[in-house]
Amino acid sequence: MAKILVIDDDDEFRKMIRILLELNKYTVDTAEDGYKGLEKIKQTDYDLVILDVMMPGLSGFDVCYTIRIKNPEVPIILLTAKGEKEDLVAGINAGANDYITKPFETEVFLAKIKSLIKIKELQDELKKTNKLLESLATTDGLTGVYNHRFFYQKLNEEYERAKRYNSSLSLVMLDLDFFKKINDKYGHVVGDSVLSEMAKIVMSNIRKNDIFARYGGEEFVLLLPHTSSQGAVQEAERIRKAIENHHFKHLEKRGDITISLGIATFPSKYILNAEDMVKLADAALYEAKRLGRNRTVHYDEIVIKNNGVINT
Repeated sequence: MAKILVIDDDDEFRKMIRILLELNKYTVDTAEDGYKGLEKIKQTDYDLVILDVMMPGLSGFDVCYTIRIKNPEVPIILLTAKGEKEDLVAGINAGANDYITKPFETEVFLAKIKSLIKIKELQDELKKTNKLLESLATTDGLTGVYNHRFFYQKLNEEYERAKRYNSSLSLVMLDLDFFKKINDKYGHVVGDSVLSEMAKIVMSNIRKNDIFARYGGEEFVLLLPHTSSQGAVQEAERIRKAIENHHFKHLEKRGDITISLGIATFPSKYILNAEDMVKLADAALYEAKRLGRNRTVHYDEIVIKNNGVINT
């Protein structure tokens, strides 16, 4: 049921409008001046505002203009006893959707309300659809985390920001150990369930501004803005231990799933662009697997081991 706010300083007129609208199945709130009307708008989402022009204190034009700044989508009908062209222009400039002169024909008045509320409903539905489409475009369908495409978009943004402000940026690549054995033993349905469950564990162990995405298959990537190599290793280890200690619901025992993680951190003389971060983190992940899996390796460890020789 659509909710309408009527702002008018005339007590009898407010009562009449309320009765008329409620008889036509609308939910109605009223306010006797512009200040009280604006307070109600702060507290409640309305589908339509009916607003008298001539009021003490704030005029209807002022109230309309204020509403429009803070809520550009709610439909507004201005009411006035004057029907001058200047008033019509002023109402439109203030952001009103329509303008009705008192006294008005009830059928015309109700028709305008119905039309504006229908437009508002269509706009709200369009917003929901656009939000859903945006989510589908950026989200991995299985796990609900960000997808490969969105990750690269954020990687480029965060890399440029880190370079501009000379701040730290870390990238963690993680991969489920021996995941093929899980699929072979339990089937792909259980394998998919494990991936989803693992993603939830990671999401519950990262910060609000961290960006977690599925890179492909059983490989995931985690982008950590304003995070040094030490901070990245600490976060990666927290995630690794949380997964190792978790009993996945379709598997036999705790510890059946482990992950390996590789990290790269900017700034580094080996990182000249955003893609270098992916390459170095991937090389560190490969090293973690080579060393026996279920461990975290930062690329700096490889550099130290190789006496400063880059190995990707």
